[in-house]
Amino acid sequence: MQRLNPNANAAVKAEAAAQVARRTARAAAIKHARSKAGQAEKRQRTARFNALNSGLLQSFADADAVLEAERKAGLIDESEEEEESDE
Repeated sequence: MQRLNPNANAAVKAEAAAQVARRTARAAAIKHARSKAGQAEKRQRTARFNALNSGLLQSFADADAVLEAERKAGLIDESEEEEESDE
């Protein structure tokens, strides 16, 4: 392979070094995730996500209530159906 690609040996060595580095980094990431600090970070992310989700659900419920009130007041005409054009 050296005749076709003069960099072949260096590329093989670099890939081997990269594999070792990836394995080491993954082991460190798993160790951190299983530590108390990593678990605390996970709890914090989960709480933040759940708060955002509940806020989003409340926002949709509020918007739906506004639309329903406008329908009852007659501001939204349900008989007309607008079609989107592809132009």
